[in-house]
Amino acid sequence: MPVLGLRLQRWAAPDSLLETHELSPAWFPNTQEYTYLTPTTPASSRLVGLWPDATGSVWLVVEIADPNWPRALGPGQRAEGCRTYYPFEHRDSVYNTMIAQYDPVARRIALERELSVAITQAIAPWTLVSMTEGADGFVQAHLWRVRVGSPE
Repeated sequence: MPVLGLRLQRWAAPDSLLETHELSPAWFPNTQEYTYLTPTTPASSRLVGLWPDATGSVWLVVEIADPNWPRALGPGQRAEGCRTYYPFEHRDSVYNTMIAQYDPVARRIALERELSVAITQAIAPWTLVSMTEGADGFVQAHLWRVRVGSPE
């Protein structure tokens, strides 16, 4: 059994499991351990949020590695007794976000879209937050409203 993976379960009551869905999309591989960001290894994907919609689909928001993450890393640093870490200046330069619609009836990902911004959390269905630090040192929260549909 993988340590990290996507498993969705639907329950009727605290003791009544109705169904389980194991997902393994390329952007969230099942792994035995969490991987930390290094110049040769992307960090493990991280579930940021999820919600069901009126059709029964489940929407997933997942933090994934930006394809160019190695370019954004600073030189390795190590505190005594700890692993080496690689600092970066902007989260958006090392992480992207995948928004995906999972269809539990068809048991497949029906739609997926990669955003070149690092979403840190889903605060409500269709409402996401990213965080940046301004030149003044203050943290700024950016609210994103997501809408799925055809371009107008």
